[in-house]
Order: sequence, then structure tokens, then C-alpha cells
Amino acid sequence: MLFKVSFLCDIHEIFFVIFTEYKILTMRNLLIFIAIVGAIGFFTNPKEEDFKKFINKEIEKKYCKENSGGLLSCNTLFEKLVEPLLWMGSSVTIDDYKVCSKYNMSIFGKSYSYVGAFGMFFPLDDDKGIIEDIERNKNGE
Repeated sequence: MLFKVSFLCDIHEIFFVIFTEYKILTMRNLLIFIAIVGAIGFFTNPKEEDFKKFINKEIEKKYCKENSGGLLSCNTLFEKLVEPLLWMGSSVTIDDYKVCSKYNMSIFGKSYSYVGAFGMFFPLDDDKGIIEDIERNKNGE
């Protein structure tokens, strides 16, 4: 009987050591993963110019599907006329969190929020952002 108790204690100690060592390795790997993701987020955190380019490209992509070329193409008109008017009537505030940023855009009395992370932008609004709102106004909804 004494042998069984001693044997069970040894197994218990072995499992305890393996579990604690495994847990340490897992925590170390998790911390390394978080540090790598944080560093990538820090270096790819988009700036205000990137946000403006993103909004311009999205609007241009939505409304300038056919580029006929020439002097007065849709892209040229957008760059010369629509883009300056768009940014003249808007304001952008940025909350920088170092690994990502929150962009609050106010344009013509409406507010839009986006998160910028890893070089991309994601709308926070329920209506998916400015592009869908422009489309909804165009359709008269």
C-alpha cells in the first residue's frame, strides 16, 4: 500500500512540474506574440494623410468606375474639384493609441468614426461609414 501512495505522489509531482513548465512556456510565447503584434501595429499605424487618401480612394472608386481618359475624366474632375470641396467642409480628429488610431470625421454636420490599424481602416458606425451614407442620400433614402 505504501508503494502505491508513493508512486501516486511521484506522478503528481511529475505532472505538476510538466504543467507549470508548460504554462511558463505558453505565457512566454503569448508575451512574445503580443510584443510582435504590438510592434507591427506601431510601425503600420496609419497617419492622417493615409486616412484622407483612404476616403478619397473610396469615394473615387465608388463614383469613377469608368475612366474615359482625356482631359476631363472622372478621376481628374474628382482630384481638381470634389476632393478640395470634400476636405474644406470637414474636420478630422485623431485619437492615437500608438498601435492603432481612432479617426473621427465630421463632414457637413455628420460624424463618422473609423479605426486605423495595420495600414487599414475599418468603420465604427452602424451604417458602415461615409460611402454607404453618400449612396443612401443618392438613392433618396
